[in-house]
Amino acid sequence: IKGDSPEKVEYDGMRNLINAVKHGVGYRNGKLIFGFK
Repeated sequence: IKGDSPEKVEYDGMRNLINAVKHGVGYRNGKLIFGFK
């Protein structure tokens, strides 16, 4: 087994990004706000 697959790396990156957005920006009306509409 050689390291993580690109798919897993991308998934982990997206999950980390989403978590960062949740903690940094938070929710509004149950939806994530990303700073653009």
